[in-house]
Amino acid sequence: MPTPFKAYAFQGRIPGDYRQLLLPEHYAYLQQLPAECFAIGIACGEKPAALAVLYRDPGSPEGKLQSFVVAPAWRRRGLGRQLYTLLENWAQQQQLKQIHVEYLAPAAAQLEESKAKPAAGLQDTVSVPARFLQACGFHIPQPGIYVWKGSLKELVQEPRGNRLQLTSSFSVTPFYELSDIERASIKNRVELPYPSILDPFIEEHVIDQEHSLILRQNGNIAGWITVERFNNNTVLLKTMYVKDSCRSKGWGLVLALEACRLLEREGLYENWIGFVEASNPLMARLAIKQLSPLHSVSVEVLWRTSKSI
Repeated sequence: MPTPFKAYAFQGRIPGDYRQLLLPEHYAYLQQLPAECFAIGIACGEKPAALAVLYRDPGSPEGKLQSFVVAPAWRRRGLGRQLYTLLENWAQQQQLKQIHVEYLAPAAAQLEESKAKPAAGLQDTVSVPARFLQACGFHIPQPGIYVWKGSLKELVQEPRGNRLQLTSSFSVTPFYELSDIERASIKNRVELPYPSILDPFIEEHVIDQEHSLILRQNGNIAGWITVERFNNNTVLLKTMYVKDSCRSKGWGLVLALEACRLLEREGLYENWIGFVEASNPLMARLAIKQLSPLHSVSVEVLWRTSKSI
């Protein structure tokens, strides 16, 4: 006899027995669901089997899928499609016209596929979330943010990394040693025309000024890398920029390795993480080219897709 399923709508608060179906970053929803959010749960008998949370952008006919989880025991039974259909029906009743989705997933397979089909560009057609979303009518997911991470110790011990060293014309100095004149020069963006997203002074109060580095070529500023604490064991390589004449020769990677060597020697962190926005395609291509061959480095992508309803 088929197991009966029941669907429930939640606003204001998600019942505590759905905790197992929430990601840790969404646990606050158990206490108070934001007014802009709507949730649908499906139960098998008395046990929660699936949960979806949709955020509605105030003043906009668009929504964003915040969470979508089917309990492992109930996957591959069509429950996910059923849950999404209920959610989309509610969204249409609320006059929403489009639903957006973001998800983080490993990208090694997608990067290999893009090498075989370069004309198609990097896209996700192989992961479980991508296949499910396309079955629900979403566009093929495209990259939004590239995320690289790994062990500091393993990174600095990479044979290829050991070969990448600064030459005699280059040097690095701590960020805090910038003079007022140099700070002003960087800010006017004339000699170093960097995009605003790579401004080293963004949220300057949280960066580690001792371990953030200024790259100098014959004494003149040629770039920088800023770092900050991500968590107790991980350092975030936050922003990195090198001038055009240095970028094509891979000095950006050398600068990043120099910062990681310093952090690893001092034993401040065990791991590192860095990201590049897909909206910065030149930096993304360089990072893919330079980091993909390193065995200690893993890559994930924040994929983005949407559907008109």
